[in-house]
Amino acid sequence: GEPYFAIYNMAVNCCSTTTQFEDAATRQFEHVARVSSPSWARIGKRTGEQNVFSVESVWNQRDLVKKQKRHFKRSNVLSFRLPSNERGKIDYKLWQTPCPTELSNFGMVSVSPSQKFLAVLKNESDGANGGDKKQYLEIWQSDCLIHCVKLCDSKKHGTVYDDATFGVLEWSTAEDQLLFIAERHRPKAISYFDKNADTTSGDGDHVRGAEHLFYEDWGELLTGHHCPVPVVFSLDTQQCQAINDISHDLSVGQAIWGPNGEGLVFVGWDNKPRRLGLIYCSNRKSAVYYWNFKDSTLETLSATEMAVASPRLSPDENKLVYLQSRVGGPHRSCVKLMLLEFRTRNVKTLVDVVDVPDGNSFPGLYVETLPTRCWSQDGSKVVFSSIWQSRKEILCVDVLSGSVCKISPDGMIGCWSVFDVFDDMAVFSFASPISPPCLMIGQLSDSKMKVGSTVPSVQIENIITIGASHCHYEGDMTWEIISLKPSGGDHIKSISYEAVLIKPATTTDVKPPMIVTPHGGPHSCYMSDFMVGNAALCLLGFAVLSVNYRGSIGFGQASIDALLGNVGTMDVHDVQEAAVHVIQSGVVDSARIVVHGGSHGGFLSAHLIGQFPDSYMAACVRNPAIGFPAMAETSDIPDWNYTESGLPYNVWTTLPSAASLAKMFDVSPIQYADKVKAPVLFLVGAKDLRCPPSQSHELHYALKARHIETKMLVYHKSSHPLWEVDVEADAFVNMAVWFYKHLYSRIK
Repeated sequence: GEPYFAIYNMAVNCCSTTTQFEDAATRQFEHVARVSSPSWARIGKRTGEQNVFSVESVWNQRDLVKKQKRHFKRSNVLSFRLPSNERGKIDYKLWQTPCPTELSNFGMVSVSPSQKFLAVLKNESDGANGGDKKQYLEIWQSDCLIHCVKLCDSKKHGTVYDDATFGVLEWSTAEDQLLFIAERHRPKAISYFDKNADTTSGDGDHVRGAEHLFYEDWGELLTGHHCPVPVVFSLDTQQCQAINDISHDLSVGQAIWGPNGEGLVFVGWDNKPRRLGLIYCSNRKSAVYYWNFKDSTLETLSATEMAVASPRLSPDENKLVYLQSRVGGPHRSCVKLMLLEFRTRNVKTLVDVVDVPDGNSFPGLYVETLPTRCWSQDGSKVVFSSIWQSRKEILCVDVLSGSVCKISPDGMIGCWSVFDVFDDMAVFSFASPISPPCLMIGQLSDSKMKVGSTVPSVQIENIITIGASHCHYEGDMTWEIISLKPSGGDHIKSISYEAVLIKPATTTDVKPPMIVTPHGGPHSCYMSDFMVGNAALCLLGFAVLSVNYRGSIGFGQASIDALLGNVGTMDVHDVQEAAVHVIQSGVVDSARIVVHGGSHGGFLSAHLIGQFPDSYMAACVRNPAIGFPAMAETSDIPDWNYTESGLPYNVWTTLPSAASLAKMFDVSPIQYADKVKAPVLFLVGAKDLRCPPSQSHELHYALKARHIETKMLVYHKSSHPLWEVDVEADAFVNMAVWFYKHLYSRIK
């Protein structure tokens, strides 16, 4: 990348133009966007060969020329010999395919238990028919395609889901069937006046007058997901069989094969009385169910008034773990890890909610999805990743005692993500704000007994890096986690919070300007991961402060609950105090501070420039929440506006009232429009169902009427995340230039 001080000196010395900075920002983003990241990995073992493992992994990388994410597969073979004594070093050999294999039109991939077969779901557009989506299921064996089935031709189901919320692609133990989730088949709608329609066939596959019938879906990023059902594909007959006997009141997802392949275990979300937005919301009413193939019966395995996710069966098929949290309230919370004995159907809590952690001790579980394979070989432990304050750690849970052990390798602070556990080997990635992701494999082993404990602790040994990005920034940037205590007099002031600061590494005395970036949610977290946008901003010369204010996950349930009813005050003051703390430390230019955030981060950014108008020289907000009263009537998550405002919400009975709308207005940043001085850039997704474009319009027009400089960019194919490759790149350069222009107003 281009040295930070060269770009910064151009601004300080007034010897550059905005066009030159635009070019520098474009080059910098192009450079950092080359970073590749693993999205899937699976361990295999060579038949008859001890200590010889294979690792198949899928990586993704931005392609700014084709304006898309490119996916490719890497293959590794690892052979190792353990040392003869504790002080000896592991002797290993690593083979990697010289070039990765591109996975074009990639949807999902699944390796069969014996590694004999590879199943790939592909999504393709038929250019001859106006870009209609076509889906194919490919079965590969020994680098040879043995089956290719066009799924869209089936009248037994609709579109196959490949999203992380519902989608699965699972082999049966016998490797003769595949399980996936698809839209329930819907009869063709025809007009009353269509004289050519065949209505005499008697097959019931048409409905007259239903062309414009409204079908409710699961909201943001899940449009078109109306009524998902499990589908079983037979390799012998190459036919699909949808299980349509499951109640239409349930949306089925996250399905796995049950013991002996005699049924299915899945999560079923309650459709009644309406489908609230599901993405980023782990508090929707759902349960774990078992469908018995033999007698076509449905059995409820978990509590019915809870929210659940990620059922995972043990190697002996007798134990099932899953995640459980409460229904309603904050959209993400501390979750429980539950254990079900399949033979007896007994359920118990393995890991409970942690209200207030003791210092830096275990803060509870903050997990959305467990790895598909997360069990140790003997079925006594479960291994996965969870947010732990401003980090993501690898945890091991003993299913006999429920004890939790952090087993992330010492000395490396950042974001650890487990992909797969097999034969007591684990494959995982590591990243930090200045280190792009690398893929590693390690061995799970019992270490010596802890003092005063009867349960052996577990650690990861013999760690080997098997894949890494070619980009390295450790010498260009520095970072730290800052611990903070709120100074206000509120009743939750004893709860601490953190912020992550990254800044350019330079030997000059010039202090960088700082971008304050509160995260969205609000119940989410900056977990010290590598983020392309933040890294590129830092390499351009900006310090970036990411604040995990009270209400962020990873700090105990009490911190999450404390924010309810206090949004617009508690979170705003936490972010402002974090910014002041860094400014007072003397490491940034105190006269050049700007703010940027999306969703609830945009809500906080708008609050900050209204409540502290002299603190920020410019702002950029991405799909922000601006006015709660209007948003509660237009968003796919109206419950969010009530809950965060401290108001009760019941999906069956709640209607807006004058009192509730007044309370919502009292927490909304639109009330401070008269006090804003900073110029504001809006980045808006035209298809956003979460924070609809009208939210941005509300503040944009208010600022224009008050002669505050404002600019709005609307991305017509984008929704809430603005994550399309070309959109992300354009938004980055526009934001960087906006800040540069207003931090150094002398530049033309």
